Amino acid sequence: MQAIITHEMADFDGLAGCVAASKLYPEARSRSPRVDVGAALELVGGGGHPSAGAAIVHHADVAALRRGLLEALRSGPPRVVRVADVMSSPVRTVAPDMMLAHLRDSLRTWRHTGVPVVDDGRLVGIVSRRDVERAERDGRLHLPVSSCMSHNVKTTTLDTTLDDALELMTAADVGRLPVLRDGRLVGILSRSDLLRVLYAQAGALG
Repeated sequence: MQAIITHEMADFDGLAGCVAASKLYPEARSRSPRVDVGAALELVGGGGHPSAGAAIVHHADVAALRRGLLEALRSGPPRVVRVADVMSSPVRTVAPDMMLAHLRDSLRTWRHTGVPVVDDGRLVGIVSRRDVERAERDGRLHLPVSSCMSHNVKTTTLDTTLDDALELMTAADVGRLPVLRDGRLVGILSRSDLLRVLYAQAGALG
């Protein structure tokens, strides 16, 4: 029952993770890749993996257990999270010759705000919902995606840190970054996903 409660608590909005203890049996869950609860519980005699951990603590009272857990969580810096940990993959893409009217309907169905444009496996552009809305106002929905896509695409790599990715997004004023490996598209990182991870961690141990 405790494991179920801990899991449900971890799903609360704004929490990067949580620890629950019945008597002296703490269990922890993390939904942020920056918070490694397994490593924290190792310091109080338990263990696990980054997203879940447990321990059996002997010869301690509840207050001492709470102090020990807080010290364990605060003893090490958050894990450095890279784009590969957060990106979405595989990536939904469109071809440059797709009609904008079709893309408009597809974006609504997918609930996407933008999508990479790929030609013969090569990233050639990116098109956003704003681009399509502008084309619709101008009566250009009969034209292909290539007529309004952005050609100068800002991209990132698997090993880029989230802080660096956010800095690039902010400087370029874009909401998503295609992720490349050896020139091939392997994922996409959205601003909303990135901020959710960064700000969950900012409030986790405050």
